[in-house]
Amino acid sequence: MRTTPISTSRTTILNIRSAAAKISKATQEVSSGLRVTKPSDDPSDAAGIVRTRAELAAIARFRENLESVRTELRTVDGSIFQATSALDRAAQLAAQGANDTNDAADRELIAEEVEGIYRHLASIANAVHGGRYVFGGSLDNRPPFVIDEAAPYGITYQGNAANRELTFPDRRPAAISLPGDAIFLTPDVFIGVGRTATQIPAAPNLPVGLGISFQGDVEGAISVDLRGPFVASVAPSGAAAGDIVTVSFTADDGSVNGTISTPALSGVEDALALAGLLNTEIAANPDLAGKLRFVDDGGALKLIVEDSAGTGFSFSSSSSGSLTTGIEAGGSAGGYSAEETAAALTAAAVQNPALTAARVRFSVEDGQVTVDSDVDFTFTAVDFDRGSGFSSGLGGVHRVGGLNSANVFGALHELIAALRTDDGAAITASVGRVQQAVDHVSQSQAFYGATLRQAEITIDNLVQLDTLNTTRLSLHQDADVLKSIGDLQNASAAEQFALQVAARQRPKLLDLIG
Repeated sequence: MRTTPISTSRTTILNIRSAAAKISKATQEVSSGLRVTKPSDDPSDAAGIVRTRAELAAIARFRENLESVRTELRTVDGSIFQATSALDRAAQLAAQGANDTNDAADRELIAEEVEGIYRHLASIANAVHGGRYVFGGSLDNRPPFVIDEAAPYGITYQGNAANRELTFPDRRPAAISLPGDAIFLTPDVFIGVGRTATQIPAAPNLPVGLGISFQGDVEGAISVDLRGPFVASVAPSGAAAGDIVTVSFTADDGSVNGTISTPALSGVEDALALAGLLNTEIAANPDLAGKLRFVDDGGALKLIVEDSAGTGFSFSSSSSGSLTTGIEAGGSAGGYSAEETAAALTAAAVQNPALTAARVRFSVEDGQVTVDSDVDFTFTAVDFDRGSGFSSGLGGVHRVGGLNSANVFGALHELIAALRTDDGAAITASVGRVQQAVDHVSQSQAFYGATLRQAEITIDNLVQLDTLNTTRLSLHQDADVLKSIGDLQNASAAEQFALQVAARQRPKLLDLIG
């Protein structure tokens, strides 16, 4: 094939430019250490670089968050360890105080040390990390625990019941904190405060009751109406001399089954007079005295169950002669005692599968309604007093712990009081409560220990993942420096040869391409 000088020159020029491009690329790879710096260098590897860099950025964010959480968890774990140690000492002091060899002066000295532990525990419960109070739930900008002698157990909780959460790399949200009240102020049984017997409302006697909603380890809601007084639908009439009224009462709890009868009537008795006669007979009956009474309500008989009765009653009545009292058909009446309230709530709870499974229980202690359960939950109670002044003592938002919970400050507060009153029985009872507080706080420490361990494992996994992705990124973008140096040498040699060829060509090609 015949080769013309023009085609030979063109080939030489292309060889020079190709060698120069290879020199430039090899020089860049050697100086930067990168093989791919722009998509056109290698579209497939460029896409891999984008993906890998995004993964590395996400790993960096997770690591930063987890490192911060790990530091906080270590602080909290240390605080709870201090709390457990302080409570261990309190348990020893409780056992020491229960010893009968101690006199009042000895127990006062022990009480002073326990009070010091109480205040030290309050300081621990107000621990701060990174400018936030770690035991305040989401209200972390103020001390969650405030010593207040007027408050129950001498302390007030200003935080809330919120748990802080962190989303782990597998997109799994997990709690990384416990609110302070769950650690230090959760009673295993909630005892109502401030229950008041209702003032019997006037007609139309709207039902008194309350509603309770549950959140936490059990979800649900119940509401109850409490039976009030019975009011006759008509006023007494037709009384004649010699008539007698007989009423039989049966207590709902089976504790009372009694009958009363009035003396022979004069024939002029109205509701007020009949109520007086019936009340006289009630007072004379040991089973009924102080539990029931009749009143005149707008000319009709009303049967009231006293708060002290602790149970409702059903009744039947009969009248001799032509007398109509308005209560002949019988009926039932209830009060608003703690026992009746607890019984009504229990009846409602057993109809709710979630509450039954959690063994939510209502009972009575010292005239107050109590709430107990096998699980941890928060409940909100609202009284429906209907203008009666009734209060269940449960109103508001309260927390109830499960089987292993404890009111830590409450246990210490009760121990201090028992020691200072030299009450041996109360001190002995406090020993178990303080030990339960030790166990409860230890369980809280176990939660933080497990959470800390999970954070550390995740951080270790992220470090390994970071290394893997860094290696992958290197494969996508890094140059083989030794190969690049060889490429540079080869390209330089090729360029020199092409230039030498160009120098021999006529007319001088170098002049044309200079």
